[in-house]
Amino acid sequence: MGFNFERNLPHQDKAVKAVINIFKDVPLRERHEMMANHHFELHDDNLLDNIQAIQKENGIKDITPVLNEHFNLDIKMETGTGKTYTYTKTIFELNREYDLNKFIIVVPTLPIKAGTEQFLKSDSTRLHFKEEYGKVMELHVLSSQKKSKNKREYFPLEISNFVRATYFDNKIHILLINTGMLNSVTMNKIFDDSSWFGSAESPFELLAHTKPFVIIDEPHKYKRSGKSYVNLLKLDPQSMIRYGATFPEKSRRNKDYENLVYDLDAVKAFNNDLVKGVAIHIPEFEGRKNAKLTLVGLDGKSASFKYVDESRERTFRLEKGDSLSSISSDLRDISIERLNKSVVELSNGIVLEKNQAIHPSSFSDTYQEVLMKKAINEHFAKEKEYFALPVKIKPLTLFFIDEVKAYREVDGRTPYLKNTFELLLKQKMEELLQEGISEEYASYLQESLANLQDTHGGYFSKDNTDKDDKIQDEIDEILRDKEKLLVYRYEDNWNVRRFIFSKWTLKEGWDNPNVFTICKLRSSGSEISKLQEVGRGLRLPVNEALFRVKSSQFELNYIVDFTERKFADELLNEINESAPSIQIKQITDILLQELSKVYNKTEDEIFGDLFSQRFIDRHGNIVEEKREELYIQYPELNKSVKKEKVRKAGTTKQYVTVRQSNYKEFFQLWETINQRVFIDYKLGSEDEIKQLLVEVLQSGQVAEMDALKFVERKVEKGEDGTHLTMGDSNNSTYEVHKYIDTIPYNNFLRIVSKATSIPFQTIHQALVEYNENDPIEMSAFFTRKTAFNLIKKYQEKIASIMLQTIEYKKIDMSVHPTALTNIDGTLKKVAAHTIGTKYLDVTPQEKYLYNEFFYDSNENSSINEEISEVIVFGKIPKNSIRIPVINGQTYSPDFSYVVKQKDGRTRLNIVIESKNKEERFLSKDETDKITLANKFFEAINDTDIKVVFEKQMRGKHVSQIISEILNNK
Repeated sequence: MGFNFERNLPHQDKAVKAVINIFKDVPLRERHEMMANHHFELHDDNLLDNIQAIQKENGIKDITPVLNEHFNLDIKMETGTGKTYTYTKTIFELNREYDLNKFIIVVPTLPIKAGTEQFLKSDSTRLHFKEEYGKVMELHVLSSQKKSKNKREYFPLEISNFVRATYFDNKIHILLINTGMLNSVTMNKIFDDSSWFGSAESPFELLAHTKPFVIIDEPHKYKRSGKSYVNLLKLDPQSMIRYGATFPEKSRRNKDYENLVYDLDAVKAFNNDLVKGVAIHIPEFEGRKNAKLTLVGLDGKSASFKYVDESRERTFRLEKGDSLSSISSDLRDISIERLNKSVVELSNGIVLEKNQAIHPSSFSDTYQEVLMKKAINEHFAKEKEYFALPVKIKPLTLFFIDEVKAYREVDGRTPYLKNTFELLLKQKMEELLQEGISEEYASYLQESLANLQDTHGGYFSKDNTDKDDKIQDEIDEILRDKEKLLVYRYEDNWNVRRFIFSKWTLKEGWDNPNVFTICKLRSSGSEISKLQEVGRGLRLPVNEALFRVKSSQFELNYIVDFTERKFADELLNEINESAPSIQIKQITDILLQELSKVYNKTEDEIFGDLFSQRFIDRHGNIVEEKREELYIQYPELNKSVKKEKVRKAGTTKQYVTVRQSNYKEFFQLWETINQRVFIDYKLGSEDEIKQLLVEVLQSGQVAEMDALKFVERKVEKGEDGTHLTMGDSNNSTYEVHKYIDTIPYNNFLRIVSKATSIPFQTIHQALVEYNENDPIEMSAFFTRKTAFNLIKKYQEKIASIMLQTIEYKKIDMSVHPTALTNIDGTLKKVAAHTIGTKYLDVTPQEKYLYNEFFYDSNENSSINEEISEVIVFGKIPKNSIRIPVINGQTYSPDFSYVVKQKDGRTRLNIVIESKNKEERFLSKDETDKITLANKFFEAINDTDIKVVFEKQMRGKHVSQIISEILNNK
């Protein structure tokens, strides 16, 4: 088990390179102590030039570079985009590029600390980075100190081990510390054994000697005026690199940035599909007035109620025997039967605990029941869909609640929320078992019913002191064992847990990629932003193979009650405010320059295109009624979040229906393209692999010849024997030394072998053969950088070869269920978001496969195009065909057509990949996928039916493609 990290994601790599390139050509002072880092000359002019160049490259304006005693770098990355992975990769890159090996990660809270520790210690993380860099990290986690029985207080072991570690052990050392420990007396204390380090120094003083790089997680928790920030400076970091979605406020509209070099704001994250979209659900009591009555206080003699309806909010205090009719006429027959400091019992038998609410118009159901029922329904809609996938995705649902005792049994009292939830859950699963579901899914539901209590778990702050083994198992799975929570089967047994209950304990620092539904059964408090609330479920999901799934439009269901009608609007506003500019009014010369680079056209050509399509007037002003169409053609201009990324549920249809009569014409093509295949890699013999390595070595740019550059001030002795520095403090004279970090030959072989799976002997033979013609300079060649370059270039070479030699082999198995059909081949409703994120309330043309008109970006013109030769055509649901590609991911085309040939009797089946760009702008990844798609369709063709695959580029109509195919074949 373990996450399969996707390498070299552009939005993460940009953040990594922004930091690494800041220090390019900045002189280093070589470490004088083997326990310390090298030290950068942070007043070097190159540093200022680098900051300005990187800010310009990353489109950051109006943030003036600052060089001071404590050098900060800011990296803004929205929740769910992989901050922890990004700063971990940055640590490894800083080690590889500049031979730094001491880093301190500071986090604000214990939950974030637990999440970070789990990530850094996980086998999948350690293996991933060892394969990538040939090095391992040693994690030192500073926790609160236990008092010694003999009254002697010893130096914290974690700090001792971190400080004493030298660069000779070839490891990267990371100290993880939370704010509570940072601000504790421990850090300033002189311990009984402090003299072991040569002098009696405090932890702060010793850590400062290591010249660390400090990583700050959630920087908005560390304001410059606060105690925590002051203590951070006591670490005397060479650089503090702050990673966060939000930063401290300098003023109401301005954040306290310092050297911001990368800005992945919420708008970019949502618009580029780096996170899930959000659908806001507000369940209502149909046909009844929206109102909520909440028990807010009890003192043993009276009860306080808060009544909220569409127009106002009022508070009432009632005693035993009082009628609730004074609150609402809907409650005229209800009175308080009894009350104490814990509960109120009403005359109709309902027992209310503090913070529990009822709906006056339907007091048989609590509001919590209505919301939970909605959450359960939404959960199983996702679960049914994702369980049927060839590689399943396991959705999770998170409930935020008010009181621990509503879920955990406290003092022998019945947890009403837990019991109600289990009752609703049992009813839903029994209903599903009566439907036409697969045998495998029925087995999973039956196992869930038999172990109902195991289907859910909770985490609350009080659980940290609870000794109950079952509760500890829940906590471990929720906090520390995410991989187990993400699979339906674990160690050959069904894992039925998929519902999680918490207060706001699970906030920053905890998330799970497969949270698809969040149900809020409590108020959030004014200090919680809307982005923080949804943040626990924004990350893109992973499948059961633990690969990230990006090839579909995923949505997070967020369920709130009617009092939060403005939630979607407030969330949209918060997302848009994260961007520096929300809406462009005019196409300026600067924008034309940017667009000309993206589309490889002149500025005049871009302006002419915009004007000819009436997107702008002759002064460059955007024509408002054409704005949405403009954004489809030129998405780079859209600086606000796309409307469909955050929406109120019900504002569009959730499902599309397949036209039965059209499917009869379509099903043969559909079943053909849904055939299962596997990839047959043909990598060649060991000798062929050796020759590939030799070719890579001979291609050049493999050996790392750049040396680390260090500086030393020139000094000489005066007549009195004292040292004199040559040059004053502002104009010091330096000697420059070069140092190449060579590694032993067996380590070099081990690094390359681990990453490429090539045996040591084969790598050795390749190096020997290369050395015969081009002698290797030993002292400069055998470095980690050379090993990394050799691995990278070999992987590029082998991928290029595999692209030509790869073969697809058909698997003899049923194609059903598919995106359009159930396991028995009957048609089913199709999730609308898999067809398109935009909706038009029109009836599509008769030849279209679906009754509803959903589309993405420029696809509406293809759906509307009437072509005489076409019998039936349809959009292929996203992520449904799943053509395997080399990197372990899959690829799914856009449209499929059944066409009459010229004789009118035989048919041609066409699958089309639609690209809203010119062919010359296709990336290598896109062209590789198209190449593999052609191979896939060649493999599945047989004598009964043949499928032609074509790509549709910008400006070319489907009718042209069909005409060309018919005339050529």
